Amino acid sequence: MEIQRGLGRGLGALFPSTQAGEGDASTTGTAPTERELSVAMAPTDLGVVIQDVIYAGLDALLAAMPLDLCAYLHLAEATGPQLYLRTPDLSSMDANECFALFGALRDALDANEEDDSPLEVRGFHALRMNTPGPRSRGLHVVGRRADELDERERELAGRLSHALGAATHALEAVGPASGEPTLRLSVEVVEGGPQADISLEAGGETRTGRGTAESPFEAVARAVLDAFRGEFQLVHAGLQEAGGERVALVIVEDVLAERGLGSALGQDPLQATAAAALEAVGRVRDASARARRDRRMGTFPPSP
Repeated sequence: MEIQRGLGRGLGALFPSTQAGEGDASTTGTAPTERELSVAMAPTDLGVVIQDVIYAGLDALLAAMPLDLCAYLHLAEATGPQLYLRTPDLSSMDANECFALFGALRDALDANEEDDSPLEVRGFHALRMNTPGPRSRGLHVVGRRADELDERERELAGRLSHALGAATHALEAVGPASGEPTLRLSVEVVEGGPQADISLEAGGETRTGRGTAESPFEAVARAVLDAFRGEFQLVHAGLQEAGGERVALVIVEDVLAERGLGSALGQDPLQATAAAALEAVGRVRDASARARRDRRMGTFPPSP
């Protein structure tokens, strides 16, 4: 599953600025880690808009007809596919069921059927609709378990899906503003369980990481930490129910056993886990920087 969106300070603050002359007056003699923490970057609004359009489109399909399956798989240029699912709800599926459905839809997207056509997928009698774009392509899949869509429903689903796909691909073609921090995440099932691969881009620097675990959420968190090459260890990663919301919680620690907690809400729990892991890394670095400053100040002779 693919994520591409700006993550604001959660990502931008973790990378040093590479712009010549930036912060020269205020960072002279400052440790590199502390310079990293001084960087602030704005979030990418375009990724949020694209996500909102996709989910609004799925809501429109659900409002137009009763469906047991309502999903969209989006594949942007140079990134992996991202699954958007309105029904069935992720909370009603275990990790293996979720990734089996994702794999089946990815195969349907790879088949690249040009015409709308029936699709039997994981017990659903569905209709698939492919939509191409200049820098992305997508696949809407809608259906039911007990019976097939009738002719009117197939026509309406096709019209809505192609219109929504065209709007999504037009937005994707605009692309994120240059220099904004982005996180790309893909998760797939390999032998032994979920495997997550991430790419972090900010401040002219790119870091990549890979994580595997029994839980897809732990795999995502491990992939984020792998991008920092052993600087942090994972203590916990998972979802918790709070106030009727599913919250991703990640706890990490550094080599000095300094711990940080990150949390994030989101309709995509894997995306939320990645954001929470980055927040946890930022908190650990903040705490470590404060501890170093305190130690340095403690070495100064007391004032007379």
